[in-house]
Amino acid sequence: MNQVIIFPEEVENQTLIIHQNDERFKHLTQVIGVTPGKSLKACLLNHGHIDLKLIHKSDQELKFSFQDVQTTKSNNINLVVGLSRPPSMKKL
Repeated sequence: MNQVIIFPEEVENQTLIIHQNDERFKHLTQVIGVTPGKSLKACLLNHGHIDLKLIHKSDQELKFSFQDVQTTKSNNINLVVGLSRPPSMKKL
C-alpha cells in the first residue's frame, strides 16, 4: 500500500499543510493528481495511519485534514526506505 509519510511536527489541530518547496508537493500534484475532496492514505510516523482529505489546493500549498489516527504496534521507526515497484524496476 502506498502512503504519504507525515512527521508529527508537521501536524497542527488535525491539519497538515504541504508547501510548494516540499518534494511531496510535486509528487502529490503531478503524479497522484490530488484534487479537493480527494482522500489518500498516510502514515503519521511513529503514531499510526491516517486518511488525509484535501481541503484546499493552491500553487503554493496543499492543505489536508484528518479525523482519527489508527495506532499501530510498531512505534519506533528510525529509517524509512522508498523502493520502486517491481514493474518499474523491470523497465530500468
